[in-house]
Amino acid sequence: MRQRLGRRRAGALRWADSRCADQSVRGGSASTATDHVLTPSERESSSDRGTGGLARDARDVRATCEVHMLEAYRHIMKTQTRTSGVDAAPLGLGSVLVGSLPAALMTEDAPDRYMVEAVFSRRPEREEVTAILGNETRDCLTESGYPTVEVTVSDRRLEIANTNLEELRDGLASVLADRLAEISAVVRATREAAAFRFAEAAASENERATAVTALAASVSFRASGNTQPASASGHEARR
Repeated sequence: MRQRLGRRRAGALRWADSRCADQSVRGGSASTATDHVLTPSERESSSDRGTGGLARDARDVRATCEVHMLEAYRHIMKTQTRTSGVDAAPLGLGSVLVGSLPAALMTEDAPDRYMVEAVFSRRPEREEVTAILGNETRDCLTESGYPTVEVTVSDRRLEIANTNLEELRDGLASVLADRLAEISAVVRATREAAAFRFAEAAASENERATAVTALAASVSFRASGNTQPASASGHEARR
C-alpha cells in the first residue's frame, strides 16, 4: 500500500509541475502573439518597470503554481476518499439471510453445523476483506473458543461455515462484530495517516516550487551600461 501511495504522490506532483510548465508556455506564447515594435515611450515605461515588475511576475507565477498544486492535491484526495471509504461507517453485519439456511432446520434431519450467511452493513473495502480472511481473524476465532468456524466473503455477504444459529446467538455473532469493528478502525487509521503524509509532501513540494520560481524571477537580463562598441575599443587601443 505504501508503494501505491508513493506512486500516487509522485504522479500528483508530476501532474502539478506539468500544469505549471504549461501555464508558463501558454503565457510565453500569448506574449509572442501580441508582440509589436515598441515606441520610445513604451520602451521607457518597460524599463521603469524594473524590479517591481519582476516581483509582480514572480508572485503571479507562484500563485499559479500554488493553485495547480492545490488542485492536484484535491484531485488525488477526492479520488482516494471516493474509492477507499475513509469516511464510511465502521464495517458491521446486519441480518442473517434466512433463505441461505438449510431447509431441514428444526426437523429431525437438521444438521448440527452448517453455513450461515449474514449481510454486511456496507460493501467491505479490499483491505478489510484481506484482514477478514487473514490469520489474525483465524486466531481471534480460535482464542474465542470457535476453532472450527471459518469465514469467507462473497460480495456483500459474510459466509460463516461450520456453525449454527444457536452458536451465533450465544456469542459468536458478538465476536465477529468486534473483529469487523477492529478491522475497520485499523484500515481507517492507516489511510488517515497516509493522507496526512501526502498533505505534508504536497506542502513541501509547494514550498520547493515557490522557492525555485522566486529564484528564477530574481535573474535579470539587463545590460550593465558599461559595454563599449568593439570599434571604439579598438580605436582607443591603437591610440
